[in-house]
Amino acid sequence: MFSIIFLSSLLAAVNALPASTSSGSSACFPFGEATLPIDYSAPSVSRSEWWCPQSEMYGFMGFSYPLEVSDCSDHTNSYAAIDADFARMKKDFGASIVRVYAPECRDASIWKNLLKAAVNNNMGVITQVWWGFSDVRTLIENT
Repeated sequence: MFSIIFLSSLLAAVNALPASTSSGSSACFPFGEATLPIDYSAPSVSRSEWWCPQSEMYGFMGFSYPLEVSDCSDHTNSYAAIDADFARMKKDFGASIVRVYAPECRDASIWKNLLKAAVNNNMGVITQVWWGFSDVRTLIENT
């Protein structure tokens, strides 16, 4: 019984929070009306004009996106699968940013698929490239 009351109170409190997807500066990215150029070119404004101000960066903005299959030809690493996931994140949750940590597929195709899907869904991508300390010598020798 207590958990039902607690959950109801929590949900009521969440609904009372202001949405992080509204923007005082309507032309900024990722919360305003600014859209990523479909030709992958840089935006035609300065970085400070492009990004929404830090004061608007709060609350839910997106997901961490695990790419855990090392076979680069696997469907989960395809543009179609990533694009569908991003579209669902945007539609169902209002996500505007996706964080990607060390995909197991280490081919450039994965980055192209991620960026293409992000542009298609007007979402930012925060990347982290790191494959651990255990194989760092091999990684250095192969790059």
